[in-house]
Amino acid sequence: MDAKRRSYLQALTEAPIGTFSTIGDWTKPSSFERPVDRKLLTSPAAIEKIRTQWNKTPIRFDLFFVNDPRADKAAVQGKGAVTLDFVRKYLQLTPQEFSDPSPDAITAIFTGNFGNDLVPPTGWMIAHRLGHALSATGNINGVWETATYKIDSIVTTLLKKSYRMRPDGSYVLPQGPVFGRVAEIWAAGQLGTMKSARDQRLSSVYEFVYELLAQYLLTGRVTLKPLTPVAAEDTVKYAGKIEGLLKSGLQSSVGKIFLL
Repeated sequence: MDAKRRSYLQALTEAPIGTFSTIGDWTKPSSFERPVDRKLLTSPAAIEKIRTQWNKTPIRFDLFFVNDPRADKAAVQGKGAVTLDFVRKYLQLTPQEFSDPSPDAITAIFTGNFGNDLVPPTGWMIAHRLGHALSATGNINGVWETATYKIDSIVTTLLKKSYRMRPDGSYVLPQGPVFGRVAEIWAAGQLGTMKSARDQRLSSVYEFVYELLAQYLLTGRVTLKPLTPVAAEDTVKYAGKIEGLLKSGLQSSVGKIFLL
């Protein structure tokens, strides 16, 4: 192998997305039913775009997408962290299709495109879905759980810093008194700079965490906008803390397999 080819392969292996592999017959529907999803995940141009979008990611990922009847069953969908034995027994991927995972990467296996909106699997959406996998039941990952809890607490802290809470527990927001989690979801939508936040489409603070993860993976940072001028300095400080929490959660997931 010549030096130029060796250098190219080494750079590809060390890139944030080391492996991007499709398994199964992508010419017909199976666990990935929609033609738009199958076309996107097999298009060289789209794959290269996703790789480029993730080039600020501080951790390596190996991504596998399975369009096959073996993946089209509830027993293997949305499981979160699983073992290699689980992949072999229940998803029935052979060593030729899916080799032993790298101890230096987060390995994610996508068994379909799920969700109410059926958003195409763009680079952002893949990163968002990864957040769901990290938080899924069965993921024995205390660092990520702690990160999620602390980010939730940061939203509440900034809300309390910016708006008065009445004796009945409601917050005095611009639209009037709003209670508890509803106020916190509104605050998350105001704090976020991503499209889902601007459009007020966040259904929970947990969804905000997944969107923050996507923002961090694709841009290398977390950007928040202050709820009020009085909280501007704290908002910048907490954005930095969220970056650290997300990085710790990701680092704790290196070497694991996540089944989505």
